[in-house]
Amino acid sequence: MENPTPETWLAWSNYLRSDLNISLSDSALDNFKILFTELVEWNEKMNLISFRSGEELLYRHFADSLACFKLVENNNMRFENLRVIDIGTGAGFPGLPCKIAAPSINITFVESITKKCGFINHIKEKLKLTDTAILNTRAEELARDSAHRSKYDILLSRAVTKLSPNIEISIPFLKRGGLALIYKTEKTASKEELLLAGNAIANLKCGLKDSFTYTLPGQENKYTILAFEKLGETPIQFPRQTGMPEKKPL
Repeated sequence: MENPTPETWLAWSNYLRSDLNISLSDSALDNFKILFTELVEWNEKMNLISFRSGEELLYRHFADSLACFKLVENNNMRFENLRVIDIGTGAGFPGLPCKIAAPSINITFVESITKKCGFINHIKEKLKLTDTAILNTRAEELARDSAHRSKYDILLSRAVTKLSPNIEISIPFLKRGGLALIYKTEKTASKEELLLAGNAIANLKCGLKDSFTYTLPGQENKYTILAFEKLGETPIQFPRQTGMPEKKPL
């Protein structure tokens, strides 16, 4: 796969600036170009992430990951100096783009597939990322660990799962007042989906605080990020054992 042209990178940067209010430094842009090259090379050897063209990778994965900046900004927060956790991160999305764009965040990546953790660690070393931890484990198990439970300001979740299990697994990581930013398509973030997740929202003591719907060049779907605020202490029984949130949603 050919690398994007300078014109394509410029159009992408302009999209970030105009639609997401993100202005990248020169060093951040250079790091995104390194991430692009490394991801394409690794993806030829092992299936890390799905994309059909360089432009799709730029928008559907890089830009999409950065859309959460809009919600953070709208809620009078700054990514800088926050403690962030990215659960079910896969090959590092949305966390890697967020870390590149805002290098001062303290971020923890959680992924159960070893080869994907290997890629994130490779990028960490390649880009000399500081305040970056990579944990090869299941989020349900980590959420019961006192070193991580109720410790984070922001949780990122771009994993493909229904809303109810996503909430059950996500909220225990947050401090009270913290935000779980859950990536969805506009369709899967509908009022009906929110109603189906009502029990999980009530049991996990959280509430929908904000949302952001956006379009990505070259993509037919509209996308939405839902921001759930942690309102109270998470009951000790949540999350349930690994696999249970998805097998038997609340």
